[in-house]
Amino acid sequence: MSRRASAIVLAAWVALLYGSLAWLRPASEALRARGLLSETVTLVLVLAALLALVFLRRAPGEEPLSRPALLLAVLAGGWLATWWNLPEERVHLAQYVPVGVLAWRALGTRVVPALLLGGLLGLGDELLQGLLPERTFDPWDVLANALAVSGGVFVAAGGRLIWAAPGLWLGARLLLP
Repeated sequence: MSRRASAIVLAAWVALLYGSLAWLRPASEALRARGLLSETVTLVLVLAALLALVFLRRAPGEEPLSRPALLLAVLAGGWLATWWNLPEERVHLAQYVPVGVLAWRALGTRVVPALLLGGLLGLGDELLQGLLPERTFDPWDVLANALAVSGGVFVAAGGRLIWAAPGLWLGARLLLP
């Protein structure tokens, strides 16, 4: 995917994320009332992983991604998702891993700018929530967004850096209170 296309998809993805802030909580409450919230969140996580794989397709001449590292990253991300007691909180991974991948592509495969952009987008998400009625700013959610973005950037970068994603997520899962 070209830089321009990645930037367009990233902008659309972020617009969708920010646009969902007003209706996501009522939707999760309705799913919870029907006993479908956990299943829906699991489906969203799987779909986001598949979407991220589409964004991770390598251009001709790019180094292929290490399949063992990619599998370990998926498993580590799945285990990290279990840290949240509330299923709807696990959606941060589904929302922000693709942000990391797209930011990396949109910024010309530069890791540090992609980490900064993704982190700022995740912070902006939480700041907007702090302004909405019945929503709150949650520093733990800022951390969740940053962990998801970072893992997405590391996986997208490939090479040795891909191993940082499962390391980051496993470490976070072990160290978070």
